[in-house]
Amino acid sequence: MPVPYKKFTIFILSIVLITFSVYLFFYKDVIEENADKYALHNDGVEIIKNVLDTSEINRLSQLCRENKYADIKRELLQNGKLKNIIQTKVGSHYLFQDYIWIIKKSVVHTCHRDNNGDFFNKNQKHPSYTMLVYLEDMEKCLGIIPNSHKDVNSFNFNFTTPVVNLPCKKGDVILFNANLIHVGCMNKKEDNLRIQLKVTHQDDMKELGYYQNFNKILNKENTVPLFLRKGQYHFSCTFPILSNLTQNENIRTARGSDNGVDIGWFQQAFSYLFYGNPKFYDLPNAF
Repeated sequence: MPVPYKKFTIFILSIVLITFSVYLFFYKDVIEENADKYALHNDGVEIIKNVLDTSEINRLSQLCRENKYADIKRELLQNGKLKNIIQTKVGSHYLFQDYIWIIKKSVVHTCHRDNNGDFFNKNQKHPSYTMLVYLEDMEKCLGIIPNSHKDVNSFNFNFTTPVVNLPCKKGDVILFNANLIHVGCMNKKEDNLRIQLKVTHQDDMKELGYYQNFNKILNKENTVPLFLRKGQYHFSCTFPILSNLTQNENIRTARGSDNGVDIGWFQQAFSYLFYGNPKFYDLPNAF
């Protein structure tokens, strides 16, 4: 490599390192005190408070402790209050996919858009949504970049717009556009029980078939030191474009090795670098 290119490469790497360091040591989390102001179609996210009552929360939590994941899925997908949220927020043509992701341990602490967004599925005709059901109180539930669901190229390089952290209580539900840039929050208590569901237009069920009969659980420890995770969090939210570039591979491998998918070296390297486990994203089937 000629000397000018070496100097340029060193310069670019220095800029990246400085940016990383600034965000690592000086960036502060923003907790939204008026989280109720967000509207699904305008901001890309909405919180619905107190959806599940105490008896429902206790029952679902107990089923999780007993590893009765199929029962949890059946109860949630048939829950009238959750179905009513779908009807009132996105319309009668939207349905739950045959999907559940139970998060018992850890957190996805890198900014990303979800695989089922219509930005990344060529034949998808309508927006899709992700629903999160919270079974424990959390000071920060979900970090978001508001309005990032409107344009795939928005906030690719994000030096000015902070991630807004939404607080929530057990029994609350968050519904967001799958195109929205979001990130799991790091709390004092690292392992907080919550459940993810997918909401899809009936015309797009075939296109998003990789999320049918999808039953996964995240129950893995993240062995990366906390200070490094914070740096990774801020770095990934400064450059969300990095997540966009991996979407094709993420979709290809979504079903995991339990379903015969070969997990490529790049995803294994990413998982090891950010989560301390090359199989972190290779989620096992819950049942």
